[in-house]
Amino acid sequence: ARTGVSVTVLRPSSGQTLTFHMVRAQISAYPIEMQDLGDGMFYVRISQFTSTTGKDFSVLMEWMRHKSAKGLVLDLRNNPGGRLDSAIQVAAELVPEGPIVQLKQKDVRQVVWSDKETEPMPTVILVNGGTASAGDNMGGFKLTIADYYTPKGTAISGVGLKPNVLVKEEPFELPNTLVYKREIKVGTVGLDVLALQDCLRFLGYDPGPSDGIFGKKTQGAAVSFLKDYGRSFSGVFGEAEASAINAAVSEKAVTAPDAVLEEAKTILKHWLELNGNR
Repeated sequence: ARTGVSVTVLRPSSGQTLTFHMVRAQISAYPIEMQDLGDGMFYVRISQFTSTTGKDFSVLMEWMRHKSAKGLVLDLRNNPGGRLDSAIQVAAELVPEGPIVQLKQKDVRQVVWSDKETEPMPTVILVNGGTASAGDNMGGFKLTIADYYTPKGTAISGVGLKPNVLVKEEPFELPNTLVYKREIKVGTVGLDVLALQDCLRFLGYDPGPSDGIFGKKTQGAAVSFLKDYGRSFSGVFGEAEASAINAAVSEKAVTAPDAVLEEAKTILKHWLELNGNR
């Protein structure tokens, strides 16, 4: 985990060979993840509404209430949807007893109610363009048999819900992996040097112009990087050094700040303070 890898694929339809640079990470098939944010706040991410999601979420909410939870950040970003009954079970844990959603099929309109008497918890929900019900272009199809409406009758299907707060995320692009081919030293010129310069810049060092030339400026940045990571510079940037900088890039990629989550935590904390942490 947390190491870079380059994957080359052939796209038969166009004859193109494409290279994708990715970061290895542990992926959990479990659709619910939880984290204690402190100050009585908890973070829960639901990646998909499976047959067990609703029941699992109810157990999790019971546990959080036992821990005197005061507020919740519910992350539904890139959640493609899933089972309606599970989504309703999740919603029932978060809203007062009463209507949750309306379903309209031809001329028949059904109101789905929650009969749970649990006390609603202050909740901030995270959504993005991937929060939806979706089908794979080649693997299947989506057949709409009913439209969704809010309890007040506002259409949802094909429209969605506009967030109360929009958070703009800065573009986050990973530099190319530094593939070791040779030792790099002052005077070395090539694409590997360019990759090294991009990696150094990504990590916050100034290697000078991205020109693919390992000059004094780039060497100085490389020396600073190695020093910060407990290594000394022997005069060449070799295989061990290339591995170290790729690992550092991967580490930064997986620990990058989440602007949306940070804004949600700020909003929830302010909300709880205004209401006396009840």
